[in-house]
Amino acid sequence: MEFIIGAVSAVGAGCFTNPLEVVKTRIQLQGELKKKGNYVVHYKNFLHAFYIIGKTEGIFAIQKGLAPALAHQVVLNGVRLGGYQMAEERGWNLNREGQLSMLNTVGIGAVMGAAGALIGSPLYLVKTRLQSQAGESIAVGHQHKVEGTVSALKTAYREGGLGGLWRGAGGSLPRMMVGSASQLTSFYVVKEYLANNKVKYLILFGKKWAIDVRICEKRVCSRSVSVSMRLTCLFGNSQRLTLLSLLGRCLPNLFTSCLHSCSWNKPKINHLLRDGNCLFSAQHYVIPFGLLNTFIASMVGGVVVAFAMGPLDVISTRLYNQGVDQKGRGLLYDGYIDCVKKMWKTEGLAGFYKGIVPCYVRIGPHTVLCFVFWDQLKQLQRKLTGQPPDLPAASVR
Repeated sequence: MEFIIGAVSAVGAGCFTNPLEVVKTRIQLQGELKKKGNYVVHYKNFLHAFYIIGKTEGIFAIQKGLAPALAHQVVLNGVRLGGYQMAEERGWNLNREGQLSMLNTVGIGAVMGAAGALIGSPLYLVKTRLQSQAGESIAVGHQHKVEGTVSALKTAYREGGLGGLWRGAGGSLPRMMVGSASQLTSFYVVKEYLANNKVKYLILFGKKWAIDVRICEKRVCSRSVSVSMRLTCLFGNSQRLTLLSLLGRCLPNLFTSCLHSCSWNKPKINHLLRDGNCLFSAQHYVIPFGLLNTFIASMVGGVVVAFAMGPLDVISTRLYNQGVDQKGRGLLYDGYIDCVKKMWKTEGLAGFYKGIVPCYVRIGPHTVLCFVFWDQLKQLQRKLTGQPPDLPAASVR
């Protein structure tokens, strides 16, 4: 069941984000092993890429490779998310004190990512080759001239035998190990943090505040009216106002700063803050496990994985898409290290970040959708099987 939940979650996300994957692949292959200015730029940016692909190849071209892409998501995330859920249910992601362990989460995420990448590698190879295949006027990278998933698998097998189906897997393993570890770890760390929030949020009560000002006006100084006006201007005049950016320990400093600006001396400030009718109260703002918690955590996970995995994704795309000679050897790269060296020499650092915008635009929503589906399906499974709902760990370590 864990594998089915992981697979269904990823397929649901993949249906929406595959067009972005097509654009990302094209941009990553554009100007392959050529210095800037020495190649024709068919795709100026990811929005222009959508336009030019639709104009040249037709609107349905933006969904090229959808079948192998979804099949790859079933295998990859069935193994990756399903494997992590199994580890989670057995407490392997916790330390001896029952707290979420960042080290364990990174390890489990990396291992499951590598396993999913290795098993699903032939499907990723087919997906990449179908998505890179373009009309002659806007073609980038090697064009394999395949007609579909079966045709691409037959071609890969004919070129390199059984090993040909796993050509490029060496680039996919580090990509998915880093991607899976960073994505799952950031997701779970933020998820647990929000459910166990230790950040204090300032709550101001309008009616209580007015009482305090009147008391201070009698006890302290004639400047209290101007203080009230300044603070009203700063914080607003609502009955209850939440400031979402202030740590609890900073609250006295905030008020000290405000009061000093009105010429209140330190003893008077301390007296004011100690007064029984205190000016403020602080509380923890917790976002319990649920849809909002998952949504915020997955947004953070999407940002982290996009920038951590971006350069590795370019290398992986290049290795999967390159053509081979009659002996089954790559036409451009001898392997992973050779690819890195040649890219650095000809394209520089910028070459490793080609397609980073569509990479994030694609993987950000994909992460959000995938994890939201995944969490909701897990909660449904727990409900149907009579298990308790998700509960937060004590803290992250």
